[in-house]
Amino acid sequence: MPSALSVLSALYRLLNLRLVTDKQFEQMKQMDQEEMSKQVEALLGLGELSEDETFTAFYRRYLILALEAYRREKISRRKLLEIADKLGIGAEEVETVIDDLGLDHDGEAEVLLPTV
Repeated sequence: MPSALSVLSALYRLLNLRLVTDKQFEQMKQMDQEEMSKQVEALLGLGELSEDETFTAFYRRYLILALEAYRREKISRRKLLEIADKLGIGAEEVETVIDDLGLDHDGEAEVLLPTV
């Protein structure tokens, strides 16, 4: 049932954005009511995620957001490592990703002194 609700929500969104006509909306809504969307979902392997897959996807997104916040200098390296630790990801793995992506900005900062 949750997939039927999400299909209907998506159809309304498409209609509100004027990406489909009223006639197309009604046709697709009818197809969904006839459970055509479930058949397409099964064909494409888009079924419900298991609880483990849902948590894994959430953790992945959470870590990506934390890396992005670190890249934008919104959080410190220490905070990034703390978040990763809570997600069960080791500091070495995070350090490797930071190095591989060139995100290392916690290094020594150049001190600028005023000229007299």
